[in-house]
Amino acid sequence: MPRCSRFLSNHGRHPTHTEIAMGLDEQGKISFLDLHAQIDGGAWGSFGVVTTYYNGVLNMGPYAIENFRYHGQRAYTNKTPCGAMRGHGAVNSRFALETLLDELCEAAKLDPCEVRLNNLLPSNCTTVNGFRITSNGTRECIERSRTASEWDRKFRKLPFGRGIGVACGFYISGSAHRIHFNDLPQSTVHIKIDMDGGITVHCMAAEIGQGSDTMLAQCVAE
Repeated sequence: MPRCSRFLSNHGRHPTHTEIAMGLDEQGKISFLDLHAQIDGGAWGSFGVVTTYYNGVLNMGPYAIENFRYHGQRAYTNKTPCGAMRGHGAVNSRFALETLLDELCEAAKLDPCEVRLNNLLPSNCTTVNGFRITSNGTRECIERSRTASEWDRKFRKLPFGRGIGVACGFYISGSAHRIHFNDLPQSTVHIKIDMDGGITVHCMAAEIGQGSDTMLAQCVAE
Protein backbone atom coordinates (compact mmCIF):
# COMPACT_ATOMS: atom_id res chain seq x y z
CA MET A 1 0.00 0.00 0.00
CA PRO A 2 1.49 3.40 -0.96
CA ARG A 3 2.00 5.94 1.82
CA CYS A 4 -0.67 8.30 0.50
CA SER A 5 -3.24 5.48 0.74
CA ARG A 6 -2.23 4.84 4.33
CA PHE A 7 -3.02 8.44 5.22
CA LEU A 8 -6.38 8.21 3.45
CA SER A 9 -7.42 4.97 5.15
CA ASN A 10 -5.71 5.25 8.54
CA HIS A 11 -7.77 5.68 11.71
CA GLY A 12 -5.91 8.86 12.64
CA ARG A 13 -6.29 11.54 15.27
CA HIS A 14 -9.62 13.32 15.71
CA PRO A 15 -9.56 16.85 14.21
CA THR A 16 -10.86 19.17 16.92
CA HIS A 17 -12.15 22.73 17.09
CA THR A 18 -11.45 23.94 20.60
CA GLU A 19 -12.78 27.02 22.36
CA ILE A 20 -11.20 27.60 25.73
CA ALA A 21 -11.37 30.27 28.42
CA MET A 22 -9.09 30.55 31.42
CA GLY A 23 -8.58 33.07 34.20
CA LEU A 24 -5.53 34.07 36.25
CA ASP A 25 -5.83 35.97 39.51
CA GLU A 26 -3.39 38.62 40.76
CA GLN A 27 -1.13 35.95 42.26
CA GLY A 28 -0.92 34.07 38.97
CA LYS A 29 -3.21 31.27 40.15
CA ILE A 30 -5.55 29.69 37.61
CA SER A 31 -9.03 30.63 38.79
CA PHE A 32 -11.15 28.75 36.24
CA LEU A 33 -11.05 26.68 33.07
CA ASP A 34 -13.94 26.48 30.59
CA LEU A 35 -13.49 24.20 27.58
CA HIS A 36 -15.72 23.47 24.59
CA ALA A 37 -14.49 20.89 22.06
CA GLN A 38 -16.15 20.02 18.74
CA ILE A 39 -14.63 16.78 17.47
CA ASP A 40 -14.67 15.34 13.94
CA GLY A 41 -15.03 11.59 14.41
CA GLY A 42 -15.36 10.43 10.83
CA ALA A 43 -17.87 7.85 9.64
CA TRP A 44 -18.10 5.49 12.64
CA GLY A 45 -18.10 5.52 16.41
CA SER A 46 -14.70 3.88 16.96
CA PHE A 47 -13.11 5.40 20.09
CA GLY A 48 -15.55 8.31 20.03
CA VAL A 49 -16.86 8.14 23.60
CA VAL A 50 -13.40 7.74 25.12
CA THR A 51 -11.79 10.41 22.95
CA THR A 52 -14.53 12.91 23.75
CA TYR A 53 -14.16 12.09 27.44
CA TYR A 54 -10.37 12.52 27.37
CA ASN A 55 -10.60 15.85 25.53
CA GLY A 56 -12.10 17.35 28.65
CA VAL A 57 -11.15 15.49 31.80
CA LEU A 58 -7.43 15.33 31.01
CA ASN A 59 -7.21 19.00 30.09
CA MET A 60 -6.99 20.47 33.57
CA GLY A 61 -3.97 18.51 34.79
CA PRO A 62 -1.25 18.84 35.87
CA TYR A 63 -2.63 22.04 37.36
CA ALA A 64 -4.78 22.48 40.47
CA ILE A 65 -7.97 24.05 39.12
CA GLU A 66 -11.03 24.25 41.37
CA ASN A 67 -13.49 25.68 38.83
CA PHE A 68 -13.73 23.53 35.72
CA ARG A 69 -16.37 23.03 33.02
CA TYR A 70 -16.25 20.94 29.87
CA HIS A 71 -18.66 20.59 26.96
CA GLY A 72 -17.70 18.05 24.29
CA GLN A 73 -19.41 17.14 21.02
CA ARG A 74 -18.31 14.49 18.55
CA ALA A 75 -19.86 14.54 15.08
CA TYR A 76 -20.21 11.81 12.48
CA THR A 77 -18.78 13.04 9.16
CA ASN A 78 -18.34 11.53 5.70
CA LYS A 79 -14.64 10.84 6.26
CA THR A 80 -12.34 8.02 7.30
CA PRO A 81 -13.19 7.02 10.90
CA CYS A 82 -10.88 8.44 13.53
CA GLY A 83 -9.46 6.29 16.30
CA ALA A 84 -6.95 6.18 19.13
CA MET A 85 -3.79 7.95 17.99
CA ARG A 86 -1.12 8.27 20.71
CA GLY A 87 -2.65 10.15 23.61
CA HIS A 88 -5.96 10.44 21.78
CA GLY A 89 -8.24 13.14 23.06
CA ALA A 90 -5.62 14.80 25.22
CA VAL A 91 -3.16 16.28 22.73
CA ASN A 92 -5.41 18.70 20.83
CA SER A 93 -6.99 20.36 23.85
CA ARG A 94 -3.66 20.32 25.70
CA PHE A 95 -2.10 22.39 22.91
CA ALA A 96 -4.94 24.90 23.20
CA LEU A 97 -4.62 25.17 26.99
CA GLU A 98 -0.84 25.56 27.07
CA THR A 99 -0.93 28.14 24.28
CA LEU A 100 -3.60 30.17 26.07
CA LEU A 101 -1.67 29.96 29.33
CA ASP A 102 1.39 31.40 27.57
CA GLU A 103 -0.74 34.21 26.14
CA LEU A 104 -2.09 35.04 29.60
CA CYS A 105 1.45 35.08 31.01
CA GLU A 106 2.57 37.40 28.23
CA ALA A 107 -0.35 39.78 28.78
CA ALA A 108 0.26 39.86 32.54
CA LYS A 109 4.07 39.99 32.18
CA LEU A 110 4.46 36.81 34.22
CA ASP A 111 7.09 34.11 33.86
CA PRO A 112 5.46 31.00 32.26
CA CYS A 113 7.70 28.68 34.28
CA GLU A 114 6.77 30.38 37.55
CA VAL A 115 3.05 30.32 36.74
CA ARG A 116 3.16 26.61 35.99
CA LEU A 117 5.16 25.88 39.14
CA ASN A 118 2.68 27.89 41.24
CA ASN A 119 -0.30 25.95 39.88
CA LEU A 120 0.92 22.35 39.97
CA LEU A 121 -1.08 19.61 41.61
CA PRO A 122 0.63 18.31 44.76
CA SER A 123 1.47 14.67 45.33
CA ASN A 124 -1.16 12.44 46.96
CA CYS A 125 -4.25 14.43 46.04
CA THR A 126 -7.48 14.10 44.07
CA THR A 127 -8.38 16.39 41.19
CA VAL A 128 -11.71 18.20 41.05
CA ASN A 129 -12.93 15.62 38.51
CA GLY A 130 -11.91 12.60 40.58
CA PHE A 131 -8.46 11.54 39.37
CA ARG A 132 -6.17 10.25 42.12
CA ILE A 133 -2.64 11.64 42.01
CA THR A 134 0.06 9.70 43.87
CA SER A 135 3.67 10.57 43.05
CA ASN A 136 4.19 13.70 40.97
CA GLY A 137 7.53 14.66 39.46
CA THR A 138 6.32 17.61 37.39
CA ARG A 139 7.88 20.23 39.66
CA GLU A 140 11.29 18.58 39.54
CA CYS A 141 10.98 18.19 35.77
CA ILE A 142 10.25 21.90 35.22
CA GLU A 143 12.95 23.05 37.63
CA ARG A 144 15.64 20.84 36.11
CA SER A 145 14.60 21.79 32.56
CA ARG A 146 14.65 25.45 33.54
CA THR A 147 18.20 25.16 34.81
CA ALA A 148 19.52 23.00 31.96
CA SER A 149 18.01 25.25 29.27
CA GLU A 150 19.27 28.45 30.94
CA TRP A 151 15.71 29.72 30.91
CA ASP A 152 16.31 32.79 33.08
CA ARG A 153 19.11 33.96 30.80
CA LYS A 154 17.20 33.37 27.55
CA PHE A 155 13.50 34.03 28.16
CA ARG A 156 12.35 37.27 26.47
CA LYS A 157 16.01 38.10 25.83
CA LEU A 158 16.79 36.26 22.60
CA PRO A 159 17.00 38.05 19.22
CA PHE A 160 13.96 38.40 16.99
CA GLY A 161 12.89 35.10 15.47
CA ARG A 162 14.32 32.98 18.26
CA GLY A 163 12.72 31.93 21.52
CA ILE A 164 12.38 29.42 24.30
CA GLY A 165 9.17 27.97 25.69
CA VAL A 166 7.68 25.59 28.22
CA ALA A 167 4.58 23.41 28.31
CA CYS A 168 3.22 20.56 30.44
CA GLY A 169 1.30 17.41 29.63
CA PHE A 170 -1.06 15.17 31.55
CA TYR A 171 -2.30 11.63 30.98
CA ILE A 172 -3.63 8.77 33.03
CA SER A 173 -1.90 5.51 33.89
CA GLY A 174 -3.19 2.37 35.54
CA SER A 175 -6.65 3.53 34.58
CA ALA A 176 -9.30 1.94 36.74
CA HIS A 177 -11.62 4.92 36.47
CA ARG A 178 -14.84 3.86 34.80
CA ILE A 179 -15.98 5.63 31.69
CA HIS A 180 -19.27 3.71 31.52
CA PHE A 181 -20.77 3.87 35.01
CA ASN A 182 -22.74 0.63 35.40
CA ASP A 183 -22.66 -2.59 37.42
CA LEU A 184 -21.08 -4.69 34.68
CA PRO A 185 -17.45 -5.85 34.98
CA GLN A 186 -15.06 -3.40 33.34
CA SER A 187 -12.48 -6.12 32.76
CA THR A 188 -12.34 -9.88 33.33
CA VAL A 189 -9.63 -12.51 33.59
CA HIS A 190 -9.95 -16.24 32.94
CA ILE A 191 -7.36 -18.50 34.58
CA LYS A 192 -6.76 -22.09 33.41
CA ILE A 193 -4.76 -24.53 35.53
CA ASP A 194 -3.22 -27.25 33.38
CA MET A 195 -2.58 -30.89 34.28
CA ASP A 196 1.15 -30.24 34.63
CA GLY A 197 0.56 -27.43 37.13
CA GLY A 198 1.08 -24.65 34.63
CA ILE A 199 -1.26 -21.67 34.65
CA THR A 200 -2.61 -19.85 31.60
CA VAL A 201 -4.11 -16.39 32.03
CA HIS A 202 -6.56 -15.02 29.46
CA CYS A 203 -7.24 -11.28 29.53
CA MET A 204 -8.28 -8.71 26.94
CA ALA A 205 -5.90 -6.08 28.35
CA ALA A 206 -3.53 -5.13 25.52
CA GLU A 207 0.13 -4.94 26.48
CA ILE A 208 1.42 -1.76 24.83
CA GLY A 209 4.25 -1.03 27.23
CA GLN A 210 2.26 -0.14 30.33
CA GLY A 211 3.15 -3.40 32.10
CA SER A 212 -0.24 -5.15 32.17
CA ASP A 213 1.25 -8.57 31.32
CA THR A 214 3.76 -8.26 34.16
CA MET A 215 1.05 -7.12 36.56
CA LEU A 216 -1.20 -10.07 35.69
CA ALA A 217 1.65 -12.55 36.14
CA GLN A 218 2.51 -11.02 39.51
CA CYS A 219 -1.12 -11.17 40.68
CA VAL A 220 -1.43 -14.84 39.71
CA ALA A 221 1.92 -15.66 41.34
CA GLU A 222 0.76 -14.09 44.60
